[in-house]
Amino acid sequence: MVMRKTRSDEAWSAVVSTTRDPGVTHNARDITQLSTLINRCMQELCSSAENFSTENVVVELVSPDACDLTVVDLPGIIRTVTAGQDVKCIADVNRLIKSYLQDERTIILAVIPANQDIATIDILERAQSVDPSGERTIGVITKSDLVGAGAEDEVVEIVNNRKKPLELGYTMLKNRSQKEVRDGVSSAKAKENEQYFFSTHPVFRALSPELYGVDQLSKKLTSLLVSKIKGLLIPMRKSVERKLNEIRANLRALPMTITPPKTQADRQKALVAVTQQYLRYLMDCIRGEYWDRVLIRHPELRMYNSVLKKFELFQAQVSD
Repeated sequence: MVMRKTRSDEAWSAVVSTTRDPGVTHNARDITQLSTLINRCMQELCSSAENFSTENVVVELVSPDACDLTVVDLPGIIRTVTAGQDVKCIADVNRLIKSYLQDERTIILAVIPANQDIATIDILERAQSVDPSGERTIGVITKSDLVGAGAEDEVVEIVNNRKKPLELGYTMLKNRSQKEVRDGVSSAKAKENEQYFFSTHPVFRALSPELYGVDQLSKKLTSLLVSKIKGLLIPMRKSVERKLNEIRANLRALPMTITPPKTQADRQKALVAVTQQYLRYLMDCIRGEYWDRVLIRHPELRMYNSVLKKFELFQAQVSD
């Protein structure tokens, strides 16, 4: 999901596509239709409901309430297959998750259900293996409304970053219930319900407001993203400068038979001339016309001869 924050007077909009057919797009009018389109694209990509695809469903969303973020929702970790599932799903999902976790530019949202024992959740160990310093891992506690009576204190220990400390800590959320999803509860109303739940909960209301709510998670993500971008700007600039210096050195080493163009118009003409000359060389190589001095001095460019030898070898192998 590629989200972009727009002006308050601009309307909400979303476009859904897939990486398999990026040219085919679907426009969503509202959240309900967006969910329907996502499910439809998912079914198109997957051979069945039990299997996974390496292709992506891409949602480009523009809204005054959105953050400037790109979020990748990965499938949950699979430990065993169920009826109808291919056993290779386990390896496929693990490979997919690992490919994203290893990217140093990825911010890892380690999702942990509040109604499960944190010792049985291995996403934190996976994140630690690729992010030992913890500078890009945020713990997200979900299903807070499903915590059994008497188990709240353990969840509080986790959220307060005491039981399994993370460098960037945890944020606890309350997901929309299945009834709220069926009833089409809006995101704004869902946020209100979430705040009401935490502020009135007999245990969780004692938590700092900075530790719960989707708005707090959005702020934390945005702040982390900005700091990551700032940290990467200097290395990126050095890399670009290094590449630029290499190209300039290569250009200086070339024999200069003409005066370098100075104006924009002259540079455009020079580029067109070089492109046309390259195309002439390419067509001559394909046709086997090697009269040009460049092609005479460089036999490795003679594509026709090379392909002809391959065909002669292929013909001999077929004859045998």
